[in-house]
Amino acid sequence: MRKSLITTALLFLLCLCIISYSVEGDDKAFVLLKTSSAQSKPINPRFASFSYEQYWLTNMIGRYPDIKPGFLQIMKNLGQYAGANPAWRIGGDSTDNCWWDPTNATKPTGISYNLQPYDYITFNEMAKALDTHLILGVNFRNPDSAAWALGEVEAIATTIGWDNVYAIEIGNEPDMYVDNKIRPVGFNATTYTEQFDAYYQAISSHLPSKPFIQGGTWCCSYDWSKVWQAYIGHEGASVLKTVSYHKYPLDACANHKPTLEDLMQDRATIGEAQGQARAIAYAHTLGIEYYMGEVNSVACGGRANVSDVFGASLWTLDYLLNFANVSADGMNFHQGGHYGAWGFNVNTSAPILKPPYYGFYMFDQAIQGGASMMPSITKNTTNTFIKTFAMLGSGSDKSVRVIIIHKDITTNQTAEVQIEIDDAANYEAVAAMYVLEAPSPYASTGISLAGQTFDGTKDGTVQGTRTPVKVQGSGPGVFMVIHRFCNYILQ
Repeated sequence: MRKSLITTALLFLLCLCIISYSVEGDDKAFVLLKTSSAQSKPINPRFASFSYEQYWLTNMIGRYPDIKPGFLQIMKNLGQYAGANPAWRIGGDSTDNCWWDPTNATKPTGISYNLQPYDYITFNEMAKALDTHLILGVNFRNPDSAAWALGEVEAIATTIGWDNVYAIEIGNEPDMYVDNKIRPVGFNATTYTEQFDAYYQAISSHLPSKPFIQGGTWCCSYDWSKVWQAYIGHEGASVLKTVSYHKYPLDACANHKPTLEDLMQDRATIGEAQGQARAIAYAHTLGIEYYMGEVNSVACGGRANVSDVFGASLWTLDYLLNFANVSADGMNFHQGGHYGAWGFNVNTSAPILKPPYYGFYMFDQAIQGGASMMPSITKNTTNTFIKTFAMLGSGSDKSVRVIIIHKDITTNQTAEVQIEIDDAANYEAVAAMYVLEAPSPYASTGISLAGQTFDGTKDGTVQGTRTPVKVQGSGPGVFMVIHRFCNYILQ
């Protein structure tokens, strides 16, 4: 019986190279790369970023001055390739459950946490240590007064200043306010916009510049989604520095039980990206950046054996690449629960890197050097679960990076992928292949990328020697790779 390794690959096709790597496979796919049609805009080096609740972040990373070194290291692992460390959006449900009250007064109805100076100081010192920026949420709970939001804005200004703050969010997922009993029945996108505008007027003079707002943070309502672009246009670039939409393709709410097979479906990746493509393009015509401000695999904290296994590594990479393909400006993956990309040993504080982390690690290696997405046309495939993406280096670096994801967890068949480049004469006959692999799609350990792993790390650094596979070419701009359920980067 053959052992099945679950893998993915990144292949870097070096300048002036001709690639051919041929092995017989059961499934087939043909991919044409069009370097002449690459996007002109490089992928944001902070494209793969994170989100965390206000009242939990200091518990996770440690309170300043005792921020966990292992946490800083696992962020720097990503930044060393991407060119910048991940940004942090600090908000979520906690945005409308927190207020600024360093005196610890009695909490009003709906408030569960008093923000203290050490919260903002810790957020800011984390950003300084990582040379990155923050997006901070302020409370939108009260429909009649912006006083709580104004208190938070003033506290940010006086406690930490604005140097490391990129934008302010007003509220979180207002399209769910009626269901969450934050607003009465009848609250809709129109009344939201009126209240949002009133809040903006109350806090705008206290912000360091204009625009400085990350607008929206909508997530779930079909009725609201129909007027999403109208809201963006109404506020415009004079108010909105960025807009944010939240998406989880699956949910474990209300006793729902999604499976890993569900997560591997196109509707959980490319379907989500295509659903945002028009709004992304529209925002860009107005000069407004567009972020997927809170995302992950399964809403309501993720699901065991779906969000926390190797299959989630593949989904993470697939999700990032699909949104990069539609020109989103970045994504903030919400942390905690089953979908968290890391944890810490309760006794030693040593980082524990979980399967989704490898998806970020691979993505950031693929985008290094200011790469941009380019068309990757797959046809004549016998298995639609074989996905390919391509990137082109920037400036003098014209290396082609090909990411192959085989995410069919129902088969042990191998897959033969033939790749051709439209300007093949400009490429040499050698490439390097970086394989991300694990024992099974349900593995939580035993994962490695090009021979390196984070299993057993005590400080967050990667373990082992990086050993890409040399791919020797034999034909003009044509190569083949073969693998089972996997990810590959070919470079």
